[in-house]
Amino acid sequence: MPSYRRRTGYTQAIVTLTDSLSKKRRDYWLGDYGTAESRERYHRVIAAWEANQRRFPPMEGEAPSNSAHANTIVEVIREYWRWAKGYYRPKHAQAINGALILLRQFFGRTPAVECSVRRNSDCFGRR
Repeated sequence: MPSYRRRTGYTQAIVTLTDSLSKKRRDYWLGDYGTAESRERYHRVIAAWEANQRRFPPMEGEAPSNSAHANTIVEVIREYWRWAKGYYRPKHAQAINGALILLRQFFGRTPAVECSVRRNSDCFGRR
């Protein structure tokens, strides 16, 4: 059973789950370590993970995977990169890839419908 633990260097509780099919790991931040709310969130995450045959449950604020608009930023990046690496010269593609890595790191699991190119959008304005 994945453990409820304190994130090193933070005051937050965390649990790391492994997806039964992909074997990838994902961290779920639970709130302030030691609080009743974070322990309750831990139990809800574990229950959802178990009920879904140990597949990742959606993160808080994440669109369910069966939604018509559930594309995440990671999926948008993947499609754009497939196109860009064939369109741009290798040196330019390499620069674009660096920017895409940062975008994925900070916003990868965010549903794409929450983001826009507007300057004050919900996605890019919140960090």
